[in-house]
Amino acid sequence: MIRWLKEHKKLDILVEPRDRSELLTESSSFNFVHTWEGDEEALLLHTKVDLVTLGGDGTVLWGASLFKGPVPPVIAFSLGSLGFMTPFYSEHYKELLDAILQGPISITFHHRLQCHVIRESAKHELETDELTLVLNEVTIDRGISSFPQDPFYIVKEEIQESIDTLLSTFHGWENLSDTREQEHLSKELLASCESIEWQVDELDKTITVAAREPAFYGIGEVELGKRQKWTRIAHDQVNMVRKAVSAGKGLSFQETASVNGMHRELMRLQVGHTPEMAGSNQYAHENDDILSSESDRQLLLIKQQDEELDELSASVQRIGHVGLTIHDELHGQERILDELGREMDSTSNRLDFLQKKVAVVMKKAGDKGQFMMILFLI
Repeated sequence: MIRWLKEHKKLDILVEPRDRSELLTESSSFNFVHTWEGDEEALLLHTKVDLVTLGGDGTVLWGASLFKGPVPPVIAFSLGSLGFMTPFYSEHYKELLDAILQGPISITFHHRLQCHVIRESAKHELETDELTLVLNEVTIDRGISSFPQDPFYIVKEEIQESIDTLLSTFHGWENLSDTREQEHLSKELLASCESIEWQVDELDKTITVAAREPAFYGIGEVELGKRQKWTRIAHDQVNMVRKAVSAGKGLSFQETASVNGMHRELMRLQVGHTPEMAGSNQYAHENDDILSSESDRQLLLIKQQDEELDELSASVQRIGHVGLTIHDELHGQERILDELGREMDSTSNRLDFLQKKVAVVMKKAGDKGQFMMILFLI
């Protein structure tokens, strides 16, 4: 593409500094390619560049970030797997660039945002980090874990996600009416329970090892107690789901409330090392206590609604069976009427044929013959 643009379109080619070095390393014939040096020249790129990108959406975003001022029109050729922002196919670049260079063209505008990061230590809002330019949107991430050196937190989060998925799948299993689908899902639930129980067992073993020398691992007695409580509740929760699936029936209201209570307990158990986390743990306890009764009431309402929906579903099925029976009867009557219609048509045809024969005979016979035929028919 670079040679074609230079030789056939007589355009000046600018690439990133590192790309120019790679091209010259490959062949000295690329010495016609230009680049820029330093931020001062980069600020003026928009005055002399129409940007052509090869790659996926990431390349478009990177290309847009090169311009500290306005961004010129971007011609996005797709070489990636998705290409939400790269609508042109690279194999047709000659035809497309010909049409674009001849004009006229249409342009799709995208929002470009200026982002300023204000640190906690800043004395006022104007004291910010270096300006960041983004395309369309910006995402704020909370960052890495507060205790990256302790693998317990990483494993705990993974197990908690697995338990949340297990509970969601289990609630769907409870509401299934298809026996075959429920049996298939039961196997998946039992396999998930076994996998989670194994992970919790392994995590529990590491806690046992740390309990032998807590000073060496920098873990206090309170912290160990919290971790042991978390693994115990996780075991109980998974075990209750496994027993319900093995028995082939859903949980009762009391058992469901127990599972939800254990889930809330899992979520609010904080295993931190700082007083700040202990304070947040206290607030979590208070919030959970406030929401607990309301959550149980909502759960009861949901159970009642599920029962009413089951009754409604049964009524609809009965109505459906009645409708099918009526349909079969109407179909049978339709067949009888069709047969009757065919018989009437056949009889009518035979009567027409007989009338024609009688007319022919009466026409051939004289007056005496016709009189004798009438007396015979009488």
